[in-house]
Amino acid sequence: MAQELSHCLNQLSDGAVAQIGLQYGCQTRNELCRALLQVSHFTQAWEQLDQVERQVFLSFLFAARAGAIPEREGEVWAREHRLSHSAWQRALVGLRHRGWIYAFRDKHRQRIYVCPLEIRQLLSRVLFKEDEEPWHRKGNVSVEGEPSYGLGQALFHLLARLEQEPWRLTRTGGIHKTDAQKMDVELGLDSEALRYTPWWGTEMPPWVAFLLDLGRQLGLIVEDGHILTVDASSWCQWTDQDWEEWMNGLYWEARELLSQRIPGLEADFLLMEEVEPRQWLPLSQWKAIKRCWYREKGRKAREEEERLDAFVAVMASAGWLEMGLTKSGERCVRLTEMPPWQQAPLPEMPIYVQPDMELIVPGHFPPSHRRQLEKLADFMGGEQVLFYLITEESLHRARRHGMTTEQQLDFLATWSGQPVPEGVARKIRDEAKRSPLVFRETLVQYALPLSLPRERITPHLSAWQAVLMEDGRLLVPQTKTTAVDRWLTEAGLEVVERKPESRESAENDARATGGHDRMRDWQIEEELPDPDAVSRGLEHLPKLWWSGMRAYRLPMKRELLQHGIHGGLRVKVECGGERQVLYPLRIEERSGDWWLTAEHSGREVQLPLAQLEKLQLIDE
Repeated sequence: MAQELSHCLNQLSDGAVAQIGLQYGCQTRNELCRALLQVSHFTQAWEQLDQVERQVFLSFLFAARAGAIPEREGEVWAREHRLSHSAWQRALVGLRHRGWIYAFRDKHRQRIYVCPLEIRQLLSRVLFKEDEEPWHRKGNVSVEGEPSYGLGQALFHLLARLEQEPWRLTRTGGIHKTDAQKMDVELGLDSEALRYTPWWGTEMPPWVAFLLDLGRQLGLIVEDGHILTVDASSWCQWTDQDWEEWMNGLYWEARELLSQRIPGLEADFLLMEEVEPRQWLPLSQWKAIKRCWYREKGRKAREEEERLDAFVAVMASAGWLEMGLTKSGERCVRLTEMPPWQQAPLPEMPIYVQPDMELIVPGHFPPSHRRQLEKLADFMGGEQVLFYLITEESLHRARRHGMTTEQQLDFLATWSGQPVPEGVARKIRDEAKRSPLVFRETLVQYALPLSLPRERITPHLSAWQAVLMEDGRLLVPQTKTTAVDRWLTEAGLEVVERKPESRESAENDARATGGHDRMRDWQIEEELPDPDAVSRGLEHLPKLWWSGMRAYRLPMKRELLQHGIHGGLRVKVECGGERQVLYPLRIEERSGDWWLTAEHSGREVQLPLAQLEKLQLIDE
């Protein structure tokens, strides 16, 4: 995981680090980093925050895109949550002095506030521990549905298909609906799981659109305006991983994509990652934890709960959450035994070749060999167990990708651990006889030393399918290089591959490992702001307006309220002898009378200005 906190501290000036470190008794950046990550210190500081500071701090978990809030978006958020600009700024300054928030400038010099990942993880841990509802034990919960490998299998199938049959794009560079719809049927994932995401409601099926974006983020998909296909070198690097590495990398990439595209969704990932493996968490408890953020009831609460239900559906479809039901009918979730939760490698299992040309394949079949399998047989579905069918079309496809008849049979025999059924082998050979394909093969050239006698090489030429040239060069099919390398090594020779230099290798490595840290493109504000210099939002206004409750004439009431609305300030009013604090939204004239529309206790109220006896602006 990225060391975001260390990066932020290393960019701050020595003076700023000393200011933050003074609170924790730390003098160096390393000491301060360790102190900031101590749960006891963090919990104590969290409890000391006032309500506004807590609300602003929580926005970096529940409203931000991966912990980053551009200043302009933050100002909009503050107005929506009835915070004045100065109250929001004061809270940010306080959080920056605690070492929890850092200010950056992007390449356009726009300010972006960032809460490092490690701090967000601490915050989610504290919120999780504040809720003391007991866990449900395994015996009290019945599992709903079967465990899924959905996302990993779906992405693999999409990319394997694009490698074999690239999609031709429309004149405008778009994807043909027929290709997308056909792939959606083959994937068989529940589109409803993505209803509350940016991939819902477009012309393209939601899961196809999501997987394409995920493939682009991984650097596995390339488009040139005419076709859409896979990047061969990146795809090869990804499929060279074992299944556990594939699924582990896929989780973090999918997490990043969803967190970047859906503000606040990272909070659900962080809370999910706090759940103990194989323990059930009631969804009601998860929702209770999130209510520290959306305290309102009604529509807002329903929307947040629908978003959580959608997140759970996506994670269950992807294979990282399992759903269950208690005896009392309460819904629960728990982490599945999948990477990254389960790191132990799964046992290697054979494939089963059926007489009817069907192949039964374990769901964790090694990606590099599954890539070969996709060329040889058509994927028919499955998650923990995969089903493939060898057809005339798939055999033709395998030959078109360079798999000879013997290579096809060798692959099936090797991975099934037994001879290929006679009927299956006969059908494969019969289909090869009818094939009009002519194979063109790439040969590997070995420049043999003159000291090696030709007669030592000649007996092996047939087994290697090799040709020995007059000038001493040995030409060998790529499939036989392992055997040749082994023989040459045993003969006391060292085999060294002659590689041309390539500038693209570093770029491909960067794409395969997920790219670079976003904050490296931003410049940090090295110094901390002076808390006393933050405007209180009232100093530029007449002191009469905010120093106490006073009566005003109608024109002055309108002017006072207009300034309050513009500055996001609250107003204390006296009406009919009763006082209340309102958040003014707008004033307007109706039939010659002026009315104030304001928010009070989460609901809108309307009051005639003529009945407002006294007013006072409040900055909070």
